[in-house]
This record gives sequence, structure tokens and C-alpha cells, in this order.
Amino acid sequence: MRWLRPEDEAVYLALHASNHALQRLAWLFDLKLLALPDTRLDWGMVVERARGTAFPQAVWYAWDAARRLLAAPVPGEALAALAPPRWQQVLARRFFSDARLLGASLLDSRAGWMAAKLLLAPRMGSVARYGVRRARNAVRASLRRPG
Repeated sequence: MRWLRPEDEAVYLALHASNHALQRLAWLFDLKLLALPDTRLDWGMVVERARGTAFPQAVWYAWDAARRLLAAPVPGEALAALAPPRWQQVLARRFFSDARLLGASLLDSRAGWMAAKLLLAPRMGSVARYGVRRARNAVRASLRRPG
């Protein structure tokens, strides 16, 4: 049987949660459990693995939220090493405020969810192109459906 090293799992779970706009608290709780002292995460390796994904800021979003909302024991140095630019940190803390996370409010707002994805992406252009392509495909599919 194969399984991920705890450091790889820390990155994978954080990326997964961020990809879904942190809208399930269970995912943040999983992160907290993974960070408990008996797991003995090598935070230097977590940072290294996250940087290897080209999406370290997405890892930061999840771990920052887990630390703020659930008091996950995440070293400040690890968060600092993964942090996106300051303006994205400010936006992330607004999109992923305690109230919004507890209410899963981004699930109710497709526009809010897309805005979060676009503004918090490492490269806005690629996310915008993806969104345009999805919208174009949806329009095409609706035009093909029998009336």
C-alpha cells in the first residue's frame, strides 16, 4: 500500500481545499489534525513541496484559514514563506473571513466564487481564460439542446 508523506498530504489537502474556495470546514479540520504535534510535520519540507507546485499561495490560503478559524498549530515562519503578495492576503482574509467560511457563503454566490478564484490566482490571465472557455462551452451546449 502506498500513501503520501505527511508533508505531501499537508500540501495536497490545502490545495484541494483552496481549489474549492475553502467551503467545507471539514477540510480545514483535516489540516488542523495533520498539524497536531504528534504528526511532527517538517514545515520546511511542507514549504518546499508547496513551492514545487507553483501554487504556494493556495496552500497559504488554507493553512492561514485553518490557523485563524480552528487554531491549527501552524508556524508563522511557514505561513510567511508561503504568503502571496500583501494585497492578495487582504483579499483572501475578506473572501475567507470567519463569517463567510462558517456560512459557506461562496457556495451560494457563483459570482463571488469566480471573483475569489480570479483575484486569488497566481496568474489571473490563465484563470480568466479558463472562465471564458467554460462560459463559451456552456453557451454552445445550451444552443445545441433541442428547444
